[in-house]
Amino acid sequence: MELVENAIVNGTKLFLRRRVAGITKQDDLFLVECIAQHGRTEKYRSRFVINAAGHYADVIAQMIQDNDFSLKARRGQYRVIEKIERSVIGDHILFMVPTIYGKGVIVAPMVDGHLLVGPTAEENIAREDTRLITMEQFEQIGIIAKRIIPRIRIEKTCAVFSGSRSICIETDDFWIAASSKDQRFINVAGISSPGLSAAPAIAQEVIALIKAQTALTSKNN
Repeated sequence: MELVENAIVNGTKLFLRRRVAGITKQDDLFLVECIAQHGRTEKYRSRFVINAAGHYADVIAQMIQDNDFSLKARRGQYRVIEKIERSVIGDHILFMVPTIYGKGVIVAPMVDGHLLVGPTAEENIAREDTRLITMEQFEQIGIIAKRIIPRIRIEKTCAVFSGSRSICIETDDFWIAASSKDQRFINVAGISSPGLSAAPAIAQEVIALIKAQTALTSKNN
């Protein structure tokens, strides 16, 4: 929230719950057409577009005929185990051997005392199914958890959830670059692990790409 507040101090206007319907160029500006709640159409003009649309970043890029990269989704599912099982691992974080899909399944203590088990790694998931929970993967987490800690009572599951990563097909890495179609259209895509911890460095790279086209000044909150 602090970052959003600082952006607003620097002149940012925040608009939420809008779906981008199209992007065109008018003179030297991008014209971004959005569909707001209740179907109302809104249009925004900007010298720059920073495309950080997650799983849909390639769809947004294609609105300016940019086919520099393409994305696929990888979904991971977790199980949360009741606090009474905390004693089986104490304060330790236990990992399976990493695979090409990431650091592998873990059994780890949560801040509130529960245990976290997961994630799985499912490839080529439909974009609209990135938060789906499946019984097949639910059972698979239990099998792996038992392999890591045979005496864990996995039946003490009290919650399940899933998350997903956006994977760049061409590089299997972050895609942070100005579009080949327009240098003022900057793509920030394929941000998988460790995207969260890399966020400050990613922001600095985007700033550098913008500065290459213009001069920026800022104010601190």
